Amino acid sequence: MEPRITGCQGVLPTLLCGFLLASLQPAHGQAGASDASYHPNPTYFVNSVTIQPDGKAIVGGGFYSIGGLAQPFVARLNSNGTLDIEFAPPVLDGPVTALLLQPNGQVLVGGPFAHADALLRGAVVRLEANGTLDTNLDSTLDGYDHLRAMALQTDGKFLVASDE
Repeated sequence: MEPRITGCQGVLPTLLCGFLLASLQPAHGQAGASDASYHPNPTYFVNSVTIQPDGKAIVGGGFYSIGGLAQPFVARLNSNGTLDIEFAPPVLDGPVTALLLQPNGQVLVGGPFAHADALLRGAVVRLEANGTLDTNLDSTLDGYDHLRAMALQTDGKFLVASDE
């Protein structure tokens, strides 16, 4: 099973997420070895990370670009730390604080945003495996400006946690 890292909030956990991003990638095929060349270089903080079965990392936070390429708030990184330009997430109007990878490859994205691709969504959106917005989920949660974590139940429903 691939490692799953979620819910990295605050300065120290964010630094640890950055460390984990760098250290979880195998160095030249050596499992468990640190790869010092793995530097995604987000412009601001990363709050949450989830690793897909193919080794790519989906990251969410308050960044506006990854490795010098514009990609605000949510992005997917190739196994070498570069931005996966084939992943096409919607434009969000706020940062991402939580990510949850579903067994079918879809990704739940949570945070204090109200819109995704100019559509009113509010706090939680679901992305298809290629990053595009799944318009079948319309959460329009109100008052979840402090959404911190999400969990998947065995019946496929998901829970959200907030500190408000």
